[in-house]
Amino acid sequence: KRCAINNAAYDYFARSATEDLNITPPPSDLRIWTFNSFDASSAVMLHHGSLMSSDLVSKYLGPFTELLEVFLPDVTLGVDGRDSYRDLYANTCHELAHASHFTKVGTEYWDRYIRYIMTSYVKTSGKTYGDGTGNDAGVCEIGEMWAYYMESKLCSQRYGGNFPPFGTGWWFYPQIFRYLEEKDISTWDIFHALDASTVSLDDLERNLVSGNPDKSALIEQIFDRYR
Repeated sequence: KRCAINNAAYDYFARSATEDLNITPPPSDLRIWTFNSFDASSAVMLHHGSLMSSDLVSKYLGPFTELLEVFLPDVTLGVDGRDSYRDLYANTCHELAHASHFTKVGTEYWDRYIRYIMTSYVKTSGKTYGDGTGNDAGVCEIGEMWAYYMESKLCSQRYGGNFPPFGTGWWFYPQIFRYLEEKDISTWDIFHALDASTVSLDDLERNLVSGNPDKSALIEQIFDRYR
């Protein structure tokens, strides 16, 4: 399983290159942990400082915070029940897409993202992404749309067949990115719109229109399907 994960990560970094997808790769010193007894995965980015600047952590760890970061993970992959190369590949690509997004938006944005996930998980008694309400739900929406889109895209391009519908059963809509791509909005165009100011679907639409003014009507039409 670790070999499959390593190969998926190699592919992801290679495909991030300018001559291919032209997106920012994850940090070069990315730390990935695998857990054989869990099936849930995450991109907590702790090794790169996410949540480490919070008042609670600083209060109890003080100068040891930086030391702790050295040993903590960025990505955790739960591999229990993931027995096919395809499943491991898709899951790894999903989390690495999050890590690329983190590289672009930084720790403050990511802290909001992780806090929403943790708070909503408790509030909704275990729903992974909450119910789409509460502070920073939009941050989660944007991040998961991107990660599920990349998971589907890279898996489809490796294995062929129809574009997988990963993530389409939640309250957010990663299929928006697929339909944008069908209208010649590139992966780079989409990723370029995911800056630190993009914290809602409206922000995302506005950034995409700004970057592709000649396709504004098409973009607005696609987003209007999911209002």
